[in-house]
Amino acid sequence: MGRNFIIGDLHGNVSGEEKFLYFKKFPEARNLTKEDVVFQLGDFGYLWRYPEFINKYKQEQRQMNNIGKLNFTLFVITGNHENYDLIYALPLIKKWGGLVYEYTTLNNDKIYFAKKGEIYNINNKKIFTFGGAKTIKSKRDLITYEMYKNKESFKKEDPFTGRIKRKIASLNDICYWKQEDPSLEDILNAKNNLEKHNYKVDYVLTHTAPYEIIEQSLKDSKDKYYSKINVCDTAAFLSSIKNKINFRIWAFGHLHINFDKVIDNQRFICHYKKEPIELD
Repeated sequence: MGRNFIIGDLHGNVSGEEKFLYFKKFPEARNLTKEDVVFQLGDFGYLWRYPEFINKYKQEQRQMNNIGKLNFTLFVITGNHENYDLIYALPLIKKWGGLVYEYTTLNNDKIYFAKKGEIYNINNKKIFTFGGAKTIKSKRDLITYEMYKNKESFKKEDPFTGRIKRKIASLNDICYWKQEDPSLEDILNAKNNLEKHNYKVDYVLTHTAPYEIIEQSLKDSKDKYYSKINVCDTAAFLSSIKNKINFRIWAFGHLHINFDKVIDNQRFICHYKKEPIELD
């Protein structure tokens, strides 16, 4: 039987987080096999560029190929910084007792993305997943693919002068997908699956967390992410089901801190910028 691990935000490796997947920072990976699963807790950040963005798209394909060749299987719980258009265009298949989006690398390896609200049986553990979160940015920073296709203009701040200029949206500007927020279908899927399992699982894996856990996580932190307590449909939904679920560990990312506490007799882990943690 394999083992289960968690790792936090990777952000397409813009800050070097991908290094924690490799032997130097994650020596335990030398002993793993494809039966072992590392759950990436959102803001994966790869599979970000559309095929029209030829050079960047090919670069991402090579990066995904490298990740796919690792000893373990990577399973992504989507965050708010994801290109949901590309993820949701992947084949939706049955695996581990639930539905997953399957990405095939250039080397024919597989990387999986969780469908919101599914429950999986992986390495003899029952796992409920629910990705997504609200992006906290001003409206002028939320550039969509539709804006690019329609050649819409938006206001952008010059990083050197601070002046606000208007420019036409380009492929490089796209940074927001509406599917980061839960749909009614996502919520119903989650509730139906939880009811089938009598709201009892081993692990809950999400990108954000229930509001009260976010507040507790940031309470003693000197970090700047208090904005993440703002209105978020995903956090609100997770708050509504928190006390109904019987679980051993709830793990999430999103807050850019490391946090491991027992709250109301329940264990919550937030992971960021360190080697994967094994779920016991």
